[in-house]
Amino acid sequence: PVVVVVRSLPGARMSSIVSDNVGGVAMGVKHLVSLGHSRIAFLGGFPDTAVFAERRSGYRKAMDESGLKFDEELVVPSIPSRAGGVEAIGRAMTISDRPTGAVCFNDAVAFGV
Repeated sequence: PVVVVVRSLPGARMSSIVSDNVGGVAMGVKHLVSLGHSRIAFLGGFPDTAVFAERRSGYRKAMDESGLKFDEELVVPSIPSRAGGVEAIGRAMTISDRPTGAVCFNDAVAFGV
């Protein structure tokens, strides 16, 4: 038997242990909303991955549920690393209506932010 940890492989016939990508990011967004933030960025990650799609979905879901406008400009992909976090926050800070808070794709991105 094989068990995949951290990622599920679409179409694969094996068990997997994964985190709740949608729910985890949604919780982060809702926490920032509870602190008064409304311009919340989603920073980091490769947009062509299933994990990015799931986490972005959680971000959008929480923004919608909180009555906040989803703004694609606040989704700032980057390499999922500390250096990617530095790059992503740098780009986010050039947006004319800057974000006041951010949820990050992963811990490594957050370390760079």
